[in-house]
Amino acid sequence: MALLVAVLASLATIALGTQIVLDDSDSTLSTSSANTFAGTYQPCMQDAYKGQFHHDWAKNKGSASFEFKFDVPQDGCYSLEEHHPGGENNEMCSQFMLSNTRLDVGWCKGRNSTLYVDQSRKGAQWNFLGTFPFYVGWQGSLKTSNAVGETCAAGNCFWVVDAFCLTRVGDVCTSELEQQLKGEGSSVSRNQVPPSPVASTASSTSAVTPIAARAEESSVFLQPGLQAGSLRLTVEMNPSSTAGLLADLKAQTGVLEATLKTQLGAVSVRVENIEALAVEGFDRRLQATSAPFKVSFKAEVPSSGLWARKGLVSELSLALAAAGATLKVRSAELTWPQTIVDGAGSVNFDVITILIVVGAVLFVGPIILLGIYWTWKLRQSVKPTTDVEEGSKQGEGKPEEPESLDKENKEKENIYIDDSASTVSPASEQSVDTA
Repeated sequence: MALLVAVLASLATIALGTQIVLDDSDSTLSTSSANTFAGTYQPCMQDAYKGQFHHDWAKNKGSASFEFKFDVPQDGCYSLEEHHPGGENNEMCSQFMLSNTRLDVGWCKGRNSTLYVDQSRKGAQWNFLGTFPFYVGWQGSLKTSNAVGETCAAGNCFWVVDAFCLTRVGDVCTSELEQQLKGEGSSVSRNQVPPSPVASTASSTSAVTPIAARAEESSVFLQPGLQAGSLRLTVEMNPSSTAGLLADLKAQTGVLEATLKTQLGAVSVRVENIEALAVEGFDRRLQATSAPFKVSFKAEVPSSGLWARKGLVSELSLALAAAGATLKVRSAELTWPQTIVDGAGSVNFDVITILIVVGAVLFVGPIILLGIYWTWKLRQSVKPTTDVEEGSKQGEGKPEEPESLDKENKEKENIYIDDSASTVSPASEQSVDTA
């Protein structure tokens, strides 16, 4: 018995710690790329994963990409980590690294999300990006690509792809599990991952640009149909702009709609109103160049529903820069009046309560009405069983006859009637006899 328990525990540990390492230089993996080049810059090669990476030579912006496709051996929740060159005290490399590298994640059963990774810091180590569910038979993908509007310290920015690691951390993804892994850097063992020269001693930390506390702590599941939402933005304007912040932001309505549509995976998004927010204590000296705004919109959600995930700050900034806007997004927070769902998919208690009440009414209501009907029907079918009882009921309440009449009636009942007797009435016969 002890041996069986030990074997089962060993199998559970192996299943839980399953890891998939995706290295750009691994020819055995399923990859595809466009306008990429193998690294030759020694300062970056010295702390890249396995000493190699790919880049875009700081050109062909918007057309270079590198994609990994993979299959997981077991259903479950997997943590996603990223590795890039340019470690601490290696500014000769990190100065060229992007602060907004785009990463598209194909996860779950046909779902997609976009993240923006800050590769200008925390290089030469594994950086925790988030947790995603993957399933056997549904191929996952990681695609990183360059774009117009990238930012870096040097100004001449190099888009770089190095390595990724997926580790099975549980059966179901939950917001609590993601927060735990993020807080600990990474709680999974790296024994199965071939270490790079520096990554073997470096801890894993998050390199994803933070958005807002609410977006970090929970995800939102949107039901099919037209859903109303709001986007709270703190926007900074280039001082060279002659128009006001609100006017500049309204001029970018189309960019906001397109970005929200892409981020949410919605069928369509329509911005209905953009208004400036009056915030008590906000530094009035900055209001000319920076201020908070509320963008009210409606999103058409597909029939399968969708998850609203994070990534808006970098994506909005990148989209506005590509459109030539003078605006820069400092913070962004999405809010919805719909049901908040944890990463595991646990629905808000209020919604469950409503569903239970509605179900109870639909199920119990007809039974109660049917019982009332049959009770009424049964009472209507109950009637007197004999004519005597009916007669007695009809005779109730009649006045009593006088005693003399009662005696006379009894005497008449005692008279013998003969078939051969005269047809003369008894009263006439009586009068003859007494004559």
